[in-house]
Amino acid sequence: ADVLIFTYATTTTFGFALNCPIPIVLINMDTTPWIRERKKILEKRVAFISKSSKKNSKEINIAELSKAISLAKERVNIEAIKCLTG
Repeated sequence: ADVLIFTYATTTTFGFALNCPIPIVLINMDTTPWIRERKKILEKRVAFISKSSKKNSKEINIAELSKAISLAKERVNIEAIKCLTG
């Protein structure tokens, strides 16, 4: 794959993907309970798109996704994530 797009970080695949040299975009729901320090570390490796959890909000802005993909390509830094993944 040229880029991986996840809708949540609690999948086992997400953890494995962090250690692969592939750009990652995470569609982050506003209701996700992040540990602030861990999210800061993830931001060095993953491009986030913020998404509202409103019932009628199912669309992703294509321009925002494209921008996140470009940013994710700059963040393929596996060393930055080693403190989380080992």
